[in-house]
Amino acid sequence: MKFTCSREILMRATQIVQKGIKDVELPIMAGILLKTEGEQLIIAFTDADEGVECRIPIQTEIEGGAILDGRYMAEIVRKMAGPSILVEKNSQDHTVRISSQESFFDLVYIDEEEFPQFPQVDVNHTVTVSQPLLRKMINQIIPAIAPSDTRYLLMGGLIEGSGGNLTLVGTDSHRLSIASSPEAYDNDERLPSFKVILHKKMLSEVAGVLSQDENSTLEMALGSNHVVFRLPGVTMIARKMEGQYPDYKGALPQKFSTSLLINREQLVAAVDRLSLLGVGKENTPLVRFNIGDEQLILTARDQTKGQGEERLTAEKEGTNLELSFNGKFLLDGLRSMGSEDVKIQFSGPMSAALLTAPEEEGFEYILMPTFD
Repeated sequence: MKFTCSREILMRATQIVQKGIKDVELPIMAGILLKTEGEQLIIAFTDADEGVECRIPIQTEIEGGAILDGRYMAEIVRKMAGPSILVEKNSQDHTVRISSQESFFDLVYIDEEEFPQFPQVDVNHTVTVSQPLLRKMINQIIPAIAPSDTRYLLMGGLIEGSGGNLTLVGTDSHRLSIASSPEAYDNDERLPSFKVILHKKMLSEVAGVLSQDENSTLEMALGSNHVVFRLPGVTMIARKMEGQYPDYKGALPQKFSTSLLINREQLVAAVDRLSLLGVGKENTPLVRFNIGDEQLILTARDQTKGQGEERLTAEKEGTNLELSFNGKFLLDGLRSMGSEDVKIQFSGPMSAALLTAPEEEGFEYILMPTFD
């Protein structure tokens, strides 16, 4: 195996593929496959349950393949100085040389025949979705998904499709993010409704490869146990999480006693500053809302460090109210929006608040108050 390729293209492909590697001790499970196929290089990783494959253009001199440590490969390519990379396999000393300008590394390889088989996916149906739309929706729900939880399914996000409408949901039981889009894919009468739960890590990896080009699309192929994301040059196979996702619709507040319309960036800045001092249970940042007739007063207190206060102008409807929120959770919701203003609706001091963006339909963030 001997080929030359662009460092930038190879760097991006190796970074995409190596993200799938899990923390295991077996060398083969930390390896990525490099294999030439004409004037293309296949770069792939799989643990036989999930997988990712990239195809990039190269100038091939000798066909072949090898398995290299994915993380070392990605870091070496990233730190090379030249515009192009030469990769050459040496069967005599069982190494692959990666070189650029005056630098080179020799990495011990595993024979390509040892590479695990990709999971077999029985595709039932396929939908085509805008890449920037799916990227935005995933990024909106990711913060609300639990990083770890005894309730396994809370570490995953729900992808729900029906009649062309797409909804993504994430929750950790303290907050709930719902991103929805009507007519997100073609409504073929033969295409049934679907619900898929994917792990937070996989959703993050998918969002990381999606383009922001408005004309770019991807195929989402749905199988019995897997979902395959296909976009130009990249294929990702994700295993579904088994089980029944929580009834998120039942958690949506229905009646409100107080409503605020406030500048989103000003609120983000104020909550961010106050989160330095506010300390609640388990050292979470605690920010208290005092909603009066003419303004919103935000306060935070640390018994040993001091206190802070912010006063913001807001349009209020309904009754005055006092309650507290986890500052980090509140910021996650506010930063998931791109609008100038945010509307916050309250049902009372003990009930969840609903955050929406008046100029940006399709995103709802429900946040439970925090009690001292």
